Amino acid sequence: MQLTREVSGLGPGLTLCKYIVELHHGVIGVESTPGKGSTFRVLFPIEYNYL
Repeated sequence: MQLTREVSGLGPGLTLCKYIVELHHGVIGVESTPGKGSTFRVLFPIEYNYL
């Protein structure tokens, strides 16, 4: 049994994340460095309710 994959990929996971983030009026972005990895950032708007 092989525990690693020869082909890497994000599959539907990133697409689902983007969809959910955008439903909440947020944004998702990525910074990638070959050989070092990727950093994903998710930003959501904050609403303040002042009484």
